[in-house]
Amino acid sequence: SMGDGIANNDFVTTANISGVSTLNVSSQNIADLRGIEDFQNLSSFNCTNNIITRLNISNTNIINIEFKNNPQLTSIDLSNRTLLGISSFSQHFIGLPLLDSLNLSNANISGFSVLLPSLLYADFSNESGGQFMLNAPVLTTLNISGTSTGGFGLNAPVLNSLDLSLLTASDIVINNCNSLTSLDLSQNTPLAWIDVSNNNALDYLDLRGQGYNMPITFDASNNHNLNCISVDDVSWATANWTNIDAHSSFSNDCALFSSLTADFSASDSTFCLGTSVTFSDLSTGSPTSWSWDFGDGNSSSLQNPSHTYAKVKMDGEVKNIQIIIPYQRRKRKYIRYYFSTLNFIILLSPLKVKFSSAKMLFFLIVSIDFRKVVSPPVIKTFISEYKAS
Repeated sequence: SMGDGIANNDFVTTANISGVSTLNVSSQNIADLRGIEDFQNLSSFNCTNNIITRLNISNTNIINIEFKNNPQLTSIDLSNRTLLGISSFSQHFIGLPLLDSLNLSNANISGFSVLLPSLLYADFSNESGGQFMLNAPVLTTLNISGTSTGGFGLNAPVLNSLDLSLLTASDIVINNCNSLTSLDLSQNTPLAWIDVSNNNALDYLDLRGQGYNMPITFDASNNHNLNCISVDDVSWATANWTNIDAHSSFSNDCALFSSLTADFSASDSTFCLGTSVTFSDLSTGSPTSWSWDFGDGNSSSLQNPSHTYAKVKMDGEVKNIQIIIPYQRRKRKYIRYYFSTLNFIILLSPLKVKFSSAKMLFFLIVSIDFRKVVSPPVIKTFISEYKAS
């Protein structure tokens, strides 16, 4: 017996438990495991089918543990158990619907593939094991630095930040991380498998530093906001990594791609027929070519062209002027266009003042403010009234 001699008081003496190496307390309606660290020689522990709320064996010598079917369990800490040897680790997470914190730092486990619906925090740092596949719908914090694994997979729709720079793995699968906007794999060792598909918010992906001297499975499809992928060799990536969306392409530096913004101004925006108008390029990002559409069938490829409108169909005709800046992002196809528009009013004759016996009306149609693409024209009319003398 391990008890202290008093029946049913749930106490044991340190002397009586010092030699215990195996302990099975499954299905005992236990809610609290405080004191488990006093079992100094305990190596195998079974606490399944209880109502435990916290499990911490970081300061014990336990190397085998079973803890499934504890529906009240919210926190598990298995850190610093470098000799932790648990076979079929995934099965131990069955029946843990409330688990919101999991610490496996410095634990030598065999890997796992689990769905943890309430998990908010996970620490897998300095871990070494097989495949780590985590499905965590509400996960907000993940630490996986210093971990070495055969493969790492993550499905975490709420997680908005992920640092994989210190992860060593042969395969990386990041799916349905719909709050994640940036993913940098440039610091990882060359991977055999990269799957970053189905991440709705992802708009930055850096794969520079990845080796191209071996076959690789690659998927970056169904990423609606991913227009550019940074790689070392654009030609190689274009030829071999074809599983991308039609709007996505490869570049040596996507920062250049994202910096282009089309903009321009004009010397006037309300003018009479036959007047020359000078257009000035105000675009940022150092564009190298320009394509102007003057709205009357004429165009120009100059950076700052001038144009004279020779004819219009009616007085006060509105013309839609465009500057289009192409950026060649891959050698074969898919040129991304950045463009901006401005509307002009062209009059057949100078403004007229009309008189009547009661009042003088003066009509002035002024310029339309600069609008980005697809903004509808906004014409402002000012009317001033004067009594005739």
